[in-house]
Amino acid sequence: MRIAPFIGLSIIPAIVVALANWIPINYALVISLELLILVNCIGSGGDIVAVAIVLRQVPSKMDLCFYGGKAYWRSTLA
Repeated sequence: MRIAPFIGLSIIPAIVVALANWIPINYALVISLELLILVNCIGSGGDIVAVAIVLRQVPSKMDLCFYGGKAYWRSTLA
C-alpha cells in the first residue's frame, strides 16, 4: 500500500522519460514528468523508510494485517 504511489508516480514516469531518448515525446511533457518524479520521490521518503522497517522487522513466514491504523503480524501456522 505504501509503495504503490512511489512506483506509480516515480518509477513508471522515469521509464517514460528514459524512453524519450528513442521515442519523440513533447519536451514540456518530459519536464513535467521529471518534476513529478522529483516531488514524489521527496514526498515518498517516509513511506520508503516505513516499508524498509516492516521488511526488516516482520519475520518472513508471518502474515501482516492492519487494524485501527496500526500494523500487526501473526503466524500463518496457527
